[in-house]
Amino acid sequence: MRRTGVLIATLLLAAAVAGCNGGGSTSGGSADSESPAAAGDASAQVLVLGRSVMTGWMAHWGGDASTPVEWEGYTVSFREIEGPPGIGESAASAIAEAPAGSTVLFKFCFVDFNGGEYAEELDAYLENVAEVADAADSRGVRLILGTALPKVDGETTDELVAEHREFGQRLEEFAADRRSAGQDVVVLDLNAVLADSDGALRDRYAVSSDDSHLSDAAYDALDEALLPLLAERR
Repeated sequence: MRRTGVLIATLLLAAAVAGCNGGGSTSGGSADSESPAAAGDASAQVLVLGRSVMTGWMAHWGGDASTPVEWEGYTVSFREIEGPPGIGESAASAIAEAPAGSTVLFKFCFVDFNGGEYAEELDAYLENVAEVADAADSRGVRLILGTALPKVDGETTDELVAEHREFGQRLEEFAADRRSAGQDVVVLDLNAVLADSDGALRDRYAVSSDDSHLSDAAYDALDEALLPLLAERR
């Protein structure tokens, strides 16, 4: 009897330890584990990928870059990604941890576009976009692609505006091709929301006349453009 009692106690202790560990991985593990993001309604989960402008957007929503924020019925998380040329691989790595059925918003930063001879640059950027879209398709997440962000007037040239517009057109064509193949991909036209008729960032949307980072008014305008796209993905 004593030997049996010891055996039972050992089994109970093992079960308790397994329950504390949850049978899963630590915080660095897969999004399939029962983390808050994975355990909730996946269609209400949004992962935003970017750099300084996106961290500003998270702050605008009342959160920060390190923790998810609740906004308009969505749980929004942020992952900082590399700039070109590693931006596609960096974004794909973050997407691999997103819950299936959630939505990912991906965009480049305004510093990634410089005008001049931009044909090869845009070719490379579309390859990055394809890498991101492939990762989203493999993971089973919906994808929103942002167009180029405009810069303040003092940093805007005719060549830069031409590059922004061509990138937007190519992004729309890319998304249309992916949708025809059955993937859920749409474009959020950041440039159309924020740029004036000359293609520069509207004055009220810039933090200052020589800084192309966005003001709260700019983020308010982007909120109005983003929400319908998120609602369509629910």
